[in-house]
Amino acid sequence: PIKLDINFLEYPLWFQVSNTREQGFDWTYKGYTYSTSYRATAKLDFIFLLYLLAKTQDQEYTPLLSLSRYRILKDCYCPINPQYLQRLLECLERWKQAHLTFKESFYNGYEPISLQTKILEHYEQTSQGELKIYLDFQFLSLIQQSSFFKYLSFDYYRSLKRPIARRLYEILCKYFKDQHYWEITLEELGHQLTLYTRCYKKENVLFSSDVMAAILPAIEEINSLAGKTSFLRKVGIDPTDIPVISYEIKNEEKKTIKFRFKKLSISQFWTESKTIQ
Repeated sequence: PIKLDINFLEYPLWFQVSNTREQGFDWTYKGYTYSTSYRATAKLDFIFLLYLLAKTQDQEYTPLLSLSRYRILKDCYCPINPQYLQRLLECLERWKQAHLTFKESFYNGYEPISLQTKILEHYEQTSQGELKIYLDFQFLSLIQQSSFFKYLSFDYYRSLKRPIARRLYEILCKYFKDQHYWEITLEELGHQLTLYTRCYKKENVLFSSDVMAAILPAIEEINSLAGKTSFLRKVGIDPTDIPVISYEIKNEEKKTIKFRFKKLSISQFWTESKTIQ
């Protein structure tokens, strides 16, 4: 299992593909800002980052990692070919350029504080094809010393195929840590999921219908994986630790639609017979 401070799950470290194509990107939400002068990180970049965090965790959070490019690709279940070898270097450059700023929004278990951090300081490739990767010391310290954290299973997380399902799971790690219910408007949810916007009357708009179309298959995938108890035990997860999600849609006003998530065990889910509509 990989330890992650929950702030790095609640606030996105990676973004949907439509937000990662061009250079220069900023994303803000409730005092948090992700900024880069390069391309934004995407779902594959986060898989690579989780792998690097697992390795540094095994080495008691040593910032310097010396790893084979081929081993990284193999362990991350990527094809070993020139395209992915280049994509790995691209990934490191994306993490190197990423900057995180929290303005009274980084919760340390006691109170929200302000801080800035990078994720990756430097990397180099030796003539033998080995990578020397220097992760940011402060970023690692925030994870190592965190009292507000979640352990992520690499195999479980990777098994969620839909990017929206992965991002939703990250967010729910925070909101289901100490409670069984979470309510949010569809517009806010779509923003936290980093969904793309559409141009409407010369403005970028996030439509509720787009959020709904994205979120329902993601919930179904998370619930489906929670029911695969043999797989969960195979990857070292107690099936009772994996939540199943039920939901209610609340239309309190004509323009305000809220999603109310409920955390259930798999047995509760089947007992209450709240399957995805």
